[in-house]
Amino acid sequence: MKEDSIIEACKGCDFIVHTASPFPLKKPKNEDELIKPAVEGTLAAMKRDLKYGAKRVVLTSSVAAIRPRVH
Repeated sequence: MKEDSIIEACKGCDFIVHTASPFPLKKPKNEDELIKPAVEGTLAAMKRDLKYGAKRVVLTSSVAAIRPRVH
């Protein structure tokens, strides 16, 4: 959840593969527990690319996207 740490961790990389996203074993009390870190992590990876450039950036979805919705 710290944008600067993500940007710095990727400094000097030619390629970025962003696959991280929260994956809880039980339904969270608030959907923002999943959505906020997923969106902010993706934005940080893209901001890193804007700052340092990369030959390629790959963003993948979560396996949760293909699972039935938990009620």
